[in-house]
Amino acid sequence: MHSVTRCKLNHFFKHILYSNAFVALAGGFFAFHDALTFGFQYSIYGAIFLTVSTWLSYQIPLINCFILSKNIPIKAKDIWFVKHKKAMITITIMLLIISVGCFFQLKPHRQLVFLCLATISMWYVMPMSLSKYSLRNIPYLKIFLIAGSWAGLSVFWWRPFNNESVLLFFIRLIIVLVITLPFDIRDIDEDKKNQLKTIPTFLGHQKTMTLIFTLLCIAICLAQFLRQTPVFDYCTIALATVALSFYHLKRSDFYYYVVLDGLFVLQGIMVTMSGLLIS
Repeated sequence: MHSVTRCKLNHFFKHILYSNAFVALAGGFFAFHDALTFGFQYSIYGAIFLTVSTWLSYQIPLINCFILSKNIPIKAKDIWFVKHKKAMITITIMLLIISVGCFFQLKPHRQLVFLCLATISMWYVMPMSLSKYSLRNIPYLKIFLIAGSWAGLSVFWWRPFNNESVLLFFIRLIIVLVITLPFDIRDIDEDKKNQLKTIPTFLGHQKTMTLIFTLLCIAICLAQFLRQTPVFDYCTIALATVALSFYHLKRSDFYYYVVLDGLFVLQGIMVTMSGLLIS
């Protein structure tokens, strides 16, 4: 009985993780927590849009790579995605419809922030055959685009462009970088085989880990110059430090897709609960 229940739970969580639903929730929390922390005005349409757009940013490249371009998947997550391609395409179409509906409910400046970041992202995921100027041609750029998109939405969605917001943007950029770099370390052998240029393929495993902890220290130092204390960011940095301290141990998909991606979900839940308790 217990083994059947455990099997069903494993099956359920695999669907949540491999369908990118969990990372979408993490992205939504990461982009939305400032509204809960600092009391920025928000609407339900904005919350839904931030979560759905994050989900789409992971779905569309996978559909382009493994379903439209018919590349052979190697990772367990990609194999699962192709196996459930009909469901994934259906979900993606639904997400597109929802995102378009929510987009037109947003304020103009938030539409502009999203369109700027989305244009850069789409410029990267477009097939190189369509343009010799594709951003894919620039080595080491992918991780910075991912981190920049997450950091940009979490900061400029709520704040005007000024010195304070730019500083906070770089702090958030570093936070996402240190959580994303372990994924590139995991793929280092595969990336070398495919001749993909990433920071870990250039620096190696140990030097990349040294870089990660150096970046965490830099983020803490930069945070001292902010007028508002970024409690959320301090907590995320602390939890990331603890999580990454166990990186030398044997790691599974659970570590990457739950522990690392889950840092933003955990912080979002903590911020929400603290807000409810205070109110």
